[in-house]
Amino acid sequence: MADEFSLHAIDIQSEDRDAIRNEIFEQMTTVGFLLLENIPNYDEEKYLKACKAFHALPKDIKEQLYTRANKKENSNQYRGYFPFKSNDASHKEFYDMSFDITKFPEDEQKYPLYEQTPFPDGEEYEWIQQEFSKMQDTLFEAALTTMRYIAEGLGKPKNFFDAWFDKGTLTALRSIHYEPRGAVSGLDFSKLESDSLKLTTPEHADSGKIYP
Repeated sequence: MADEFSLHAIDIQSEDRDAIRNEIFEQMTTVGFLLLENIPNYDEEKYLKACKAFHALPKDIKEQLYTRANKKENSNQYRGYFPFKSNDASHKEFYDMSFDITKFPEDEQKYPLYEQTPFPDGEEYEWIQQEFSKMQDTLFEAALTTMRYIAEGLGKPKNFFDAWFDKGTLTALRSIHYEPRGAVSGLDFSKLESDSLKLTTPEHADSGKIYP
């Protein structure tokens, strides 16, 4: 049985910078996860409301946001909406959103990995996009602040990692929605083993990134 760890929340706005740095460094070098609280401008209630509204959008609206892998006439390859899939052990839908690439340096906008994130047209959807953008800004600033504390913990200058992240060009906000199997119509699970049907996300390992 895997060891269990209890993380205490780190107040990211504490006036004791040394304590923040030491706590972050301890959690990242022992557990590999950290728990932050008191994040500036973080409004979970508004963001959750926007997430629920987005994932409740009609199927035909979501299909406009499919990546090319799911709808060949769409031009976006990396950012957009990913639907529930038949016989997928990971039973979820999600939406990946990047920053507005028009704000990136012009010489970087042409890179294949950078693309504008599609979003439904219409005034009724604007508030959802605005809340997503606000949360992306909020979490990005929290992640950048965390990286600065990590740099200090490594004995580096505070802004050592800034050049790697401060433009946010490959940063993505992901909204994930899980449903019990059977709640989404039109899906086939006949190829999955019985154990896979009990979970909506199987055991897996995420890549080494900061997931705020």
